[in-house]
Amino acid sequence: MPLVAWRWLSCERMFRTVRTHVRSKVLTGDMESDKRSIREAIEEGRCHMANDQVHDSTGFAFWGETQAGQLVSMGEEGVYTGGTVLHVSCPAPGAIRLLRDGTEVAATKGEALRYEPPGVGVYRVEVRWNIRPWIFSNPIYLRCREG
Repeated sequence: MPLVAWRWLSCERMFRTVRTHVRSKVLTGDMESDKRSIREAIEEGRCHMANDQVHDSTGFAFWGETQAGQLVSMGEEGVYTGGTVLHVSCPAPGAIRLLRDGTEVAATKGEALRYEPPGVGVYRVEVRWNIRPWIFSNPIYLRCREG
C-alpha cells in the first residue's frame, strides 16, 4: 500500500476557508441587541456562503428591485412585477451564474450582473473565481401578487 503524506488541517486554516457572511443590521456594541440582530439575519436567510481562502468575498451583494421600488435581498420574498431587476455585485471579477429554480438563466464574467427576470421563481447566485467555487448566495423568492 503506498504511503501518502497526510497534512492535518489546523483550526486556523479551516476558518479561512468556507464562511457564512451575515447581512445584519448595524451592530451597536450591545451584546444582547447584536446577538438578536445576527440571529434574525441568519433566520431570515440574509447571508451567503463563501470560500474566502479562494478570495475574500467581503462586499458581495445580491438584491432585487421591483418596479414599485421594493428592495428584496437574500432570504426575502418579493412580489414579481414586470420591470423587476436582479443585481449581483462581487468584490472581484468572477464567473457569475444566476439560477432560477435551479436552472441557469444568466451568466457573465466580471464584477456585476443585472438581470430582468421573466417571471416568478427562486433565484440564487453562484460565483467562481479562477474556476474555483467561491460564493453561493441564499435565494431571493419572487412570487405572484396575492389576491
